[in-house]
Amino acid sequence: YKCREVARTTDSQGDSVPVRACVPRCQSNDECGDGEHCDAESGDCVEGVGDPNPLGAFCAGDGDCASGACLTGERWPNGYCTAGCDACTGTCNTTADGDVCLAACDADLDCRPGYVCNDGGCTGPCKSEADCADGLVCNTSSGRCVERAQGDAQVQRVQVARGVSVSGGLSDPLTLDVPAGTLGFAILAEGSGADLMIIGEMVDPNGNTIYDFQDPFGSQVRFFPSEDVITQYVPSSPRSAPIPGTYTFRLIKDGGNASVDVDAVIKTADGEPETSALDVNFFFADVSDVEAAQAGGDADFQRAVGEMKRIYQQQGIEIGEVHYCDLPGGDAARFAVIDSVDGPTSELGQMFSVSSRAGDLGCSPDQALNFFMVQEIVGGRAGYIILGIAGGIPGPPGVHGTTHSGVAVTMSGWRRNPTQLAQTMAHEGGHFLGLFHTTEAEGTAFDPLPDTPQCDNSNDRDSDGIVAYQECGGGKGAENLMFWAAGDSAEKVTGDQGFVLVRNPALK
Repeated sequence: YKCREVARTTDSQGDSVPVRACVPRCQSNDECGDGEHCDAESGDCVEGVGDPNPLGAFCAGDGDCASGACLTGERWPNGYCTAGCDACTGTCNTTADGDVCLAACDADLDCRPGYVCNDGGCTGPCKSEADCADGLVCNTSSGRCVERAQGDAQVQRVQVARGVSVSGGLSDPLTLDVPAGTLGFAILAEGSGADLMIIGEMVDPNGNTIYDFQDPFGSQVRFFPSEDVITQYVPSSPRSAPIPGTYTFRLIKDGGNASVDVDAVIKTADGEPETSALDVNFFFADVSDVEAAQAGGDADFQRAVGEMKRIYQQQGIEIGEVHYCDLPGGDAARFAVIDSVDGPTSELGQMFSVSSRAGDLGCSPDQALNFFMVQEIVGGRAGYIILGIAGGIPGPPGVHGTTHSGVAVTMSGWRRNPTQLAQTMAHEGGHFLGLFHTTEAEGTAFDPLPDTPQCDNSNDRDSDGIVAYQECGGGKGAENLMFWAAGDSAEKVTGDQGFVLVRNPALK
């Protein structure tokens, strides 16, 4: 996208001033006026015929390319200037069209809009195995051709350090060796008590600083601070996919010094999994008309579970084993209405810690995402109710018993709209697995994913300081599962969101 003058208007002094807007870069000469061409480097329509386009740029025919070779067809949107591999200035990759010279890349952001970085070269996204070279399969969530996984993904928890001294300055450096074939990893640090803690800095094996707490929105990965136990997950987007080698990181926290224990959960696979499975536990507080013994046969509740399954299936995520259990004894009544949500001593945190008894209560003690079904969560922005809260962005993957080990979901009035219950479960589950809001309420902050729509504050038609879902329809983001506010059809999951989800160690 580029900021361009799209019109002119008159200011309060009567002077003519430009009206500027963020608009897409041109992608072909057809988008430009008579006597103009689309400049591949700047994305602007400029006068004249223009020079032939470089490697990786758009084209309609061979004559549009400096190399004299243009790839066209469904796999190459708006055409793709290429060259023979013997004269390739980028990278030569094997594709379904044979050996092709491609523009080199490290991440999707290095490629033209609509293209993905696949094995170091920019290509159009694959849609089926027919778009891939022999021996590769299409991961439709990412649009990449990948090696077929040999067996299931493996998840391993490893000890990083014990008794790390953490305070208001960056801690001593800690290291994590990430093996080849790693899909995703999460750093778990425990011991900050009620103080907020975060990874203050992370450097990848190539020496690149991929997170700096002083520039969080300019960093390749996005971390979120929390109390007591923090989970910091890589990747946040395709741009930050793990690479083999040693990652170095430092912790920082509010308040005084604390002794912190650090582990990591690493998910590896021999190739790219075509599907992933997420096991689920449902813990029921005292809610009005459903409990664990009834939930498996309750038509309305199963409609909600089925809808959540359908939402996740968009990106190849299957809901695996589902278990139902009631919160024990007085906890069922105590946690029916959640009155406090901040800190490890809050009702929310204490409820999540009950997951340590999952096996005793009839739920799975193994790797699973815990949903706590309550009557109400008190609080929220004026005019809004809290439909759900995740124990973290993300939460500790497959780890029971912490004050962040779950997702709380409100069931008040749920039978009137089981679909909204499903969307809330999927939305908060998305947070727990590493997804941020595509657009925050004020329309000034967005997630780190290139393919999710943004609804900025220019859409705030009623000037109340909030971009409501009614103001963000029509492709501006309200239809996405991770839009900040619930809507009528907030269920779309993009390829980049799927990329983050399937790599989370909570999924098998």
